Amino acid sequence: MSQTLIDSLQENIALITSDGTIYATNRAWRQFACENGSDQGYSDIGRNYLETLKNAGSMEDVEGIKAVLFERAPFYESKYACPSPQNERWYLMRATPLQQDGKVYGALIAHRNITEEELQRREVYDVLESMTDAFYAIDYDWRIMYLNYQAA
Repeated sequence: MSQTLIDSLQENIALITSDGTIYATNRAWRQFACENGSDQGYSDIGRNYLETLKNAGSMEDVEGIKAVLFERAPFYESKYACPSPQNERWYLMRATPLQQDGKVYGALIAHRNITEEELQRREVYDVLESMTDAFYAIDYDWRIMYLNYQAA
């Protein structure tokens, strides 16, 4: 994948090998690292992303990405909070396989900032929970998807 192409993406992007080693990152990934305390010339190239996650205690993410790398899952997603000095930000991490000749040789790791969506979701939740009437939501198959405190 060309550097120009991945640099044009807004998400924080890293490409990893099948053992988890980062071999490419985009501009947004590097900028995020600098904003969070890394030196301007900092690079994750050569760092093992799976080991970094493991050291951070994110074993569910490690196993999810391994499932993608070993073709046990078509993708993996995880939502997480990322505290910063200014405020808390939320991200959605998605791992998708990189394939050549039908074989997985690595994965694309994308972190998308979903802070605005998460704040809206929390606001809706707070409103629903503060209602004095019972409220529930159902899906198209009539399964209950949500009950507020009054309905429970």
